Amino acid sequence: MRAHAKVALILSRADYRFGQASSVAEPMTPIVLEALGLGPGGLAELGRDDDAVLHRRWFDACAQALDAAHVPWVIVDEDAPIDRLRGFAAVIAPTLHRVDRALWKKLHALDHTTIVYGPLAPTHDELGAPLADDLAPPKRAGRIRAGSLEDLAGLADDLAALAGEPHPEWIVQRPAGAVANAFADGSGRVRAVAITSLAPRAIAAEVVAPPRAQLHDAATGEPLHATAAGVLQVPLAPYSARLLIIDG
Repeated sequence: MRAHAKVALILSRADYRFGQASSVAEPMTPIVLEALGLGPGGLAELGRDDDAVLHRRWFDACAQALDAAHVPWVIVDEDAPIDRLRGFAAVIAPTLHRVDRALWKKLHALDHTTIVYGPLAPTHDELGAPLADDLAPPKRAGRIRAGSLEDLAGLADDLAALAGEPHPEWIVQRPAGAVANAFADGSGRVRAVAITSLAPRAIAAEVVAPPRAQLHDAATGEPLHATAAGVLQVPLAPYSARLLIIDG
C-alpha cells in the first residue's frame, strides 16, 4: 500500500553542510547533537552559520503547515532523480542564499509542476560559488512569503491552495497536533489509516471517515466505528501513533 502524496518537500543540505562544517562540536556525531535538543536548528545551533539554523526552521515550518492544511506530502532528498519529482501537484524547496546547483536545475526542468521556493531567491550554490548563468528561478515558480515563519496558519493556507481541495475523508478535524495518513492499494482503495499525535498529553482525535466505517487497530485488534455522520474517535497516548485497518 502507498500513501498518495500531492506535495514533495525537498530536503536540502546546502545550508546544513555549512552549519556542520562551522560547528564548534563538529567531532561529535549528529545523532547525539540532535538528541540534546539544542533548539529549532538542531545540531546547526552549534554552528557559526546563521542560515543553517534558519533553513532548518523554514523546513520544519513547511512540514508543520502542510500537516495543518491536511495536505498529503512526502520528503524527497535533493539528490533524488528528477523522475522522483514528477507527478506531484507542487514541489516545495525552502531556500535562503544557497541552493544545491543540481537541484536548482532539476526544478527548472519540471515543466508541468508548480515550484515553491524561498523565502529568499538563492544566489550561490552548495559550495558558495555564485549561481551565475543558473541564477534565474524556475518558470512555474512562486516564493514563500517572508513573514510566514511567524504565520504558520497563513503558510498553511498558501500551501493548501497549491494542492487543491484535500480529500474530504481521512483527515483529522481536531485537535491540532494530530495527523492522519491514508494508505491505498493498487486500485486506489484506502485500506489503512495511520493516526499520529505529537501532543504531550492523551487526546482523542476526531477523524473524518465514511459514515459507519468499521476499522480495527493493527496492533491490538481493538475495533473502532465511525458515526453515521462520518466521525471516527481515535484515542491516542502522548507522542504516539496507531495504524488502523479498514474492515470490509
